[in-house]
Amino acid sequence: MLVAQIRQKKKVRRNLEALDGGGPTRQFLSDVWRQLGQLGLFDLAGNSFVPKANPSNSEELDKKTESLYRAVGRILGYCCRKKLAIAHHVLPALYRNHLLRGLSPEDNNYELEDLVAHFFDLVDVKSIFPDDDDGTRTVDTVLRDILNVYGFDTTTTDPKEQFRHTVQVEFIDSRIFALKAIHEGIAL
Repeated sequence: MLVAQIRQKKKVRRNLEALDGGGPTRQFLSDVWRQLGQLGLFDLAGNSFVPKANPSNSEELDKKTESLYRAVGRILGYCCRKKLAIAHHVLPALYRNHLLRGLSPEDNNYELEDLVAHFFDLVDVKSIFPDDDDGTRTVDTVLRDILNVYGFDTTTTDPKEQFRHTVQVEFIDSRIFALKAIHEGIAL
């Protein structure tokens, strides 16, 4: 009789371990994502958080900043391992592809149409295209317009390759300090 009661208690205990359905976990993650902007580690680009450009401050500040980015990476890694949703504003597609898939904007495996869409998630489209756009622009025309905003001469270079390089420099290379720390956190 006693053995049967112990087995029953163990069975009940096993069944009760995850009955919350992610409630407290979801609430914690929602709070973290909501307060992420208050850490001073990210800029708001459109509706998305973008890691700040590489710091040029003291080494002590850099160590503290690096540890905070690594903590964000640990939370993202936890979400990936537990198959929990990561809000799109927390990790925009460009950074999701870079951090989780190892895709760089300069990689030809990164579809150009996807890269353009992911770029538009991070910039103010109105600053590039006039209000009178009739929607008939080709991909090359769109890329030339984007590159002109960044001050590139598009008559001498391939606009697709220049666009890939510009996105790499502006959104990845200039933020590599944060992205490396986040990636380290994800991998822990």
